[in-house]
Amino acid sequence: MQEPMTRGSLILNAAAYSDVLCDEAGVRRVRHGLSQELRRALATMSTTAWYPRAYYVEVLRGIVQVHNEPSQSYLDVVRCGRTVFEKEANTLMKLLLRVMNARLFLRKFPDFWAQDMVGGTLRVDSSQIERNEVTLRVTEVAGFEHLGPLCVGFAGRALEQVTGKQVDATQTGWSFDEPDADEVTLRFSW
Repeated sequence: MQEPMTRGSLILNAAAYSDVLCDEAGVRRVRHGLSQELRRALATMSTTAWYPRAYYVEVLRGIVQVHNEPSQSYLDVVRCGRTVFEKEANTLMKLLLRVMNARLFLRKFPDFWAQDMVGGTLRVDSSQIERNEVTLRVTEVAGFEHLGPLCVGFAGRALEQVTGKQVDATQTGWSFDEPDADEVTLRFSW
């Protein structure tokens, strides 16, 4: 089985988010909490190269530790997901999202996952799209800590771009007691 991998851009954007999340002392504390291997990798990381998903997880753990309080940490990771989406969606992608309808976008969403992730599967159930509801199920992601709130932010922001409406989200599978669940289910409505 291949090691789960992530594009460098996702890791770099999450690390940049952690830098704006807290004051200078907090940034130093988060960075110091990262492994020496990851700190070295961040200094030379390429946005298009593949890196172990463990690097992404390590950055997410650092974000959770900033406030180290469940409800605030959850919101921090959701905001990280939203920020990562904003940084990832270049101008062309943002234009495409404005002209795509939700059905077409959701059909392509698993391809977006595969473009930036090795390991794990994303499935979309758009059977309730007429009611402005969709379910995403991400499976085979054991060890991908804090994926639940990260996806709430990332996919929620993407859907807001497509629909032009506020998106509400719930997720199951992830919790602070089980941050590395093998399966996460996300439900979005708008």
